[in-house]
Amino acid sequence: MKTLYKISTKDAINNFDISGYKMPKIFIENLIQLKKSAAVAANRLKGISDRKSAAIVEGCNELLNSQFMDQFPVDVFQTGSGTSTNMNANEVIATLASQYSKIKIHPNDDVN
Repeated sequence: MKTLYKISTKDAINNFDISGYKMPKIFIENLIQLKKSAAVAANRLKGISDRKSAAIVEGCNELLNSQFMDQFPVDVFQTGSGTSTNMNANEVIATLASQYSKIKIHPNDDVN
């Protein structure tokens, strides 16, 4: 599988090359579920379009139904807030959502 993450994740890999331990799979799966639910809620509140919401949900479903942990390479020891893991998830979901929908899904503006 090709790399789905972008510059924020690449920066985190370089900045937090500490232990070699990655975030637990269950944590990443729950984060993806959260992003999926947020896309549905944002759509219902008219915060994002039907098309963007559907693309984000589809991207999340693809991640939850496949082998994907290689797309989450950020070290478990990062910053206290988990910003790097959050951005990693946003980038991967946005990339998949953009591929499926053929529209630009922004990691911060649409997925976050």
